[in-house]
Amino acid sequence: MRKTLIIIAFFPLILFADSLHVSMLGRVNLLGTGAGVAFTNGRAYVAAGAQGVRVVDVADPSEPEEIYYHPTSGNVMGVWADGDLLYVADYHAGIRVLDVTWPPPSEISNVATLGYALNVQTEGYYAYVAQYDRGVGIFDVTNPSFPDNIGNFDSPCYTYDAAASGTYCYLADYGCGLRIVDISYPDTPTEAGSIDTDDFARGVAVRGTDVYIADGLFGLRVMDCSDPSDPVEIGFVNTPGRALDVFIAGHYAFVADKDGGLRVIDIASPADPQEVGFYETPGEAKGVWVADEMAFIADGDSGLAILDVSYFETGIKETELPESIGISVFPNPFNSAVEITIDGVWAVCEPPVIEILDVSGRLVEKIPILESELAEPSSTNVYWTGWQPSASTGSGVYLVRVRFERPTSRGDKIIAKRVVYLK
Repeated sequence: MRKTLIIIAFFPLILFADSLHVSMLGRVNLLGTGAGVAFTNGRAYVAAGAQGVRVVDVADPSEPEEIYYHPTSGNVMGVWADGDLLYVADYHAGIRVLDVTWPPPSEISNVATLGYALNVQTEGYYAYVAQYDRGVGIFDVTNPSFPDNIGNFDSPCYTYDAAASGTYCYLADYGCGLRIVDISYPDTPTEAGSIDTDDFARGVAVRGTDVYIADGLFGLRVMDCSDPSDPVEIGFVNTPGRALDVFIAGHYAFVADKDGGLRVIDIASPADPQEVGFYETPGEAKGVWVADEMAFIADGDSGLAILDVSYFETGIKETELPESIGISVFPNPFNSAVEITIDGVWAVCEPPVIEILDVSGRLVEKIPILESELAEPSSTNVYWTGWQPSASTGSGVYLVRVRFERPTSRGDKIIAKRVVYLK
């Protein structure tokens, strides 16, 4: 009896704790059901089903404010931010690309998919779309105004999410677990391997040769895919809710765990992952994005939650160490010459090529940068004097594209910015 009384007296403090090393910064209610989230340019973008894309200003995370919404003709299931572009998985209405340089966002393209678009991620020149009953669709987004569906892999199961790294694309294939697709030739993708999971694979993220699966009731599964033809599960963490999405930042996996809120998993040792933090959000955590020491949670019917995850050394605070290159142009519009600035730690690692394209995707001019023109290794910026159009170049909208000829491990090989030339 005494033992029973001790358990009753003390265990509730552990069993019913609602947070560990994570705190709430702010939240905002939104129309629709938040299914996915992305962050760029100081704003969060929430996939809200039939209520489109909700745009939330988080300049003050303690008081997030919805400033706009972008309606669509479908049901927005997922969003992905890539610089100044937002890719939208719009279910039966395919994918959309929005220019989110400043609010309100402007839609620059919409293209059909073979199946229902549930999620989208970009990697280098391509966007990979989870097409539910039609596997993964591969789109060339060299010119985001004209995405081109160059390849498809039709999985026998239901594809909920897709993430690419190097020459492979990894599918969260619901009842079939993880499926690996060889994308060495994007127009003819082929299956490389697969491994089943204990529940239903809903989300996927990649770190090196390790692949992380949000596996529903069975939490986070860690797969060693160093041999894509024979992937092996090397670790797991059972979470209290239903793992629906996963985002990798530093050596942590952030899991949207539905009723379990946000779970933070230390993956420094992939074979021995450990839960090191959590926060039980008021709604159902369905999507997660981490940036600037904050976790943005698409919290189902409870809108957007913004959590402080500064306790964890994620190494992704954009103001200190950008994870990807960025590009800015000034002035814009211009009438004689435009200065182009390339920002980001990788900008000093590889000589980029600057390409000017017209709105049809035609190459107008290609300008390589020599290594001697790059900034000092300690710098994080590269400045190029600019583009001075030739006499034969007409007024109009052009695409300034920065490309790295030696691909980076994270795939941030290309970024673009629209510029207006007024002759």
